[in-house]
Amino acid sequence: MPEQTTGPASVSIVIPAYNEQESLPQAIARTREYLDDRGLTGEIVVVNDGSTDRTLEVAEAAAAEDARVRVVHYGTNLGKGYAVRQGVLDAELEVVVFLDADLATPVEEIDRVLEAMASGAEVV
Repeated sequence: MPEQTTGPASVSIVIPAYNEQESLPQAIARTREYLDDRGLTGEIVVVNDGSTDRTLEVAEAAAAEDARVRVVHYGTNLGKGYAVRQGVLDAELEVVVFLDADLATPVEEIDRVLEAMASGAEVV
């Protein structure tokens, strides 16, 4: 089991999602594991950006089984930038990061952000 990263103990992880019914379950599962493995207090904010597939259902099912998962939803696709912004505005914890639902950047990269924050960085 990885050791807890030094630095902030609470992190909001924003996952913007547009038609991500296939990749979202894995992204949420890996993000939960990450928080658990490091002993971090965290929340996962899934922003459904007007998806036309089952993304909203998948996100709501995850939220129903884990209180750390929250869903922000709007019915029209407004783009990734808007989705990230909405997620950041909705985030409630000390540090806010975002991950793509396809995990193009591995969730473990959050360690680098937290290490930088622990060294005094305010923005990474």
